[in-house]
Amino acid sequence: MDPSAPERLHRLLMELVRVVGVLQPDQAVPGHAISLSQAYALHELDTDSPLSQRELAERLRLEKSSVSRMAADLEEQGLLVRERDAVNRRVYRLRLTDQGRAVHAQLGAAFHAQYLRWTAAMTPAELDALLVGLHALVHTIRADSDSIMDFSRDPPGDSLKKSMIDAQGGSAGELPAGHGGRGGHVEGVHAATHRDRDP
Repeated sequence: MDPSAPERLHRLLMELVRVVGVLQPDQAVPGHAISLSQAYALHELDTDSPLSQRELAERLRLEKSSVSRMAADLEEQGLLVRERDAVNRRVYRLRLTDQGRAVHAQLGAAFHAQYLRWTAAMTPAELDALLVGLHALVHTIRADSDSIMDFSRDPPGDSLKKSMIDAQGGSAGELPAGHGGRGGHVEGVHAATHRDRDP
């Protein structure tokens, strides 16, 4: 193995994080009045069986209190309703409204259009290598899950910012110029973070 491969992977992943906007998980999705975190929640909730707040927290790797606030915000926007579980009245079930499903469908279409633009700009060889490499990386990360940062206690933005600062030799609270700026669009993060499920 090329001894420089781990460092190259590190730098490429940090650049990927910057350009897709993961450093700002609460920024609004372009063209929609919801945050990236809320877009993830809509994706997870667009199922036949409503999830409990705890189940959604586990899927998003967030604290239950954070999910509770997020659910309240989405409910206020008319995108979901919180209903008492028929068996355990202490549990809330989260169900998307027709409007919530419509917004999720719009997001899915927008992300898909972005993927089409990206893949069209790549050669067949580059695309094949990317798909094979990403599949292998995801498989390896899942197998090494014990080493993954616990985002429920360490939010993704804070963890990744610190990692980038350390890699660049910066100080706490300071990012190199261009990091996490307006150029970090969120388009394309959606499917990459949802365990191989289509939107």
